[in-house]
Amino acid sequence: MRVSEKWTKYDRVVEQLLEVSETAESIDTLIDERETLNDELMELRMKADHDSGIQIKEDPETKEIEQSTPSNVRLPKLEISKYNGDPHDWQRFHEEFSNSIHTNKNLSTIEKFSYLRSLLIGNAAAAIEGLPLNVANYDAAMTILSDSFGRKEIIIEKHMKQLQNFPTVTS
Repeated sequence: MRVSEKWTKYDRVVEQLLEVSETAESIDTLIDERETLNDELMELRMKADHDSGIQIKEDPETKEIEQSTPSNVRLPKLEISKYNGDPHDWQRFHEEFSNSIHTNKNLSTIEKFSYLRSLLIGNAAAAIEGLPLNVANYDAAMTILSDSFGRKEIIIEKHMKQLQNFPTVTS
């Protein structure tokens, strides 16, 4: 069995475990282990390629990952700031989350939902706290957050309140 076949089999097992995991902590552990193993696999492939001078045949399943990360650059992990429900910060948070997590095809829906929950605090966390961690609720959580904190009317209202609270200018 080729390494890529074993990786695919492992990935399927992790997906199944993520679907039945009940705590965010166990899901985070599985996600971390998967990322660590993926990094180790990539390092082994690069080392084998470099040491032997032989090009390793690219797997269609890992092609996207290999092409998205140049072998000579080691990027730091992206840090997404936690979101507390302030409408002023919604656009920033939404863009960071969408670019890093939501559009990442290598993450399952459960993993995306787990990351989303881990990045919410205060009113934002309270807005979706009643949703169980499952595939069906990820889209619902995104909609709730967008409707609660991302509507233009809410942002405009918040700006207007801030303008009204500025001290009066006297001459």
